[in-house]
Amino acid sequence: MFGYSCILIDVYLCIINCSNILSMGRTMQSYVTNILGSLDTLGSFMPVKK
Repeated sequence: MFGYSCILIDVYLCIINCSNILSMGRTMQSYVTNILGSLDTLGSFMPVKK
């Protein structure tokens, strides 16, 4: 019985970790998107050098 609850806790912690990693990934993604958007905006102001 005790081992079973330990497994449940492990699974629960794993799910929490996974969701944290996923939300971190989303945050990074939006961060990168913001940077790219800023670069695009800057690029439209500056003449593009070929």
